[in-house]
Amino acid sequence: MGNLREKLARMATLAQRGAARLRDAAQTAAARAVQVLALGLGRLSPRVQTRVVRVAQILLEVHTKSGKDDASTQAVALTFATFLSLLPLLAFGLWATVTLGAGTAWFDRLIAEIPALPALTDTQARQLVRIGPGLGVTAAAVALFAASGIANRAQDVLGRIFGRPPRAFVSRLRAVVVTLVLLVLLVASVAGSAALGALRIPGVPGWASSLLTRAALLPITFGVILIVYYLLTPGRSVPLRRHVPGAVLMTIGLTVLQVLGAALVARTIARASALYGTIGTVFGLLLFLRLAAWMFLYGAELTSVIERPRLRPGATT
Repeated sequence: MGNLREKLARMATLAQRGAARLRDAAQTAAARAVQVLALGLGRLSPRVQTRVVRVAQILLEVHTKSGKDDASTQAVALTFATFLSLLPLLAFGLWATVTLGAGTAWFDRLIAEIPALPALTDTQARQLVRIGPGLGVTAAAVALFAASGIANRAQDVLGRIFGRPPRAFVSRLRAVVVTLVLLVLLVASVAGSAALGALRIPGVPGWASSLLTRAALLPITFGVILIVYYLLTPGRSVPLRRHVPGAVLMTIGLTVLQVLGAALVARTIARASALYGTIGTVFGLLLFLRLAAWMFLYGAELTSVIERPRLRPGATT
């Protein structure tokens, strides 16, 4: 057991280092892009120059504020909360959908959407499909409470970002309710994605049809992310429409991660498996969740920076 814990701790450290390197590379690329834009500003109209400078200023403020909020550490905490809540969430989801007669088709589709999860949960997924629907009410309630850990942690992190810390007892109860709502949204969005993915346009090549399908899924992804931000922000301090900038950033980042994540995670798993064996798959999943958590928090930071004047004490909507 001690050896296993040591391996998991090492993999967590490697995941954090890998994510930090990617973050630093992205920041370096952003800085170079700003330099190129600065050189070309003289060719633009004053109005466009003002907008470009404002965008650069917002990006700098987001970077600075994320450092003050310790977003990197918070992303790690959110990653592990997600990892620990994942199987209870899937188990409760299977129990609920089978009990309501909705079936389990959404489950296989969801597993396929997350790199590393199919390889990691192939055996466990089959067991969940068999065991999940057979859970009793008490066991399902326990699974729901365990699954709400991710929503509870996300509320704490967003409360830190928006300066609205949640109340402990109320936050925990609210996390359970929010988890139920998010599960409904998740199943519905996965079902919608499956329906769109099954469509084929006559005369259009497979790769082009795939790109069109992914583009059609963007509004669904954006809508779900927008609602997630709104529900998880403590105190409803930010109206739904004002979460749009962060939701846009998260949608773009998550889409890129889904497209490129498979190759990145596969490469990471290959390296980790050489050192740790089959448990190296956990490292790939943690890396994917870590990057997703980082983008989730940066989306919230973007909204926080844009909404900062309105969120000050005494400010009005």
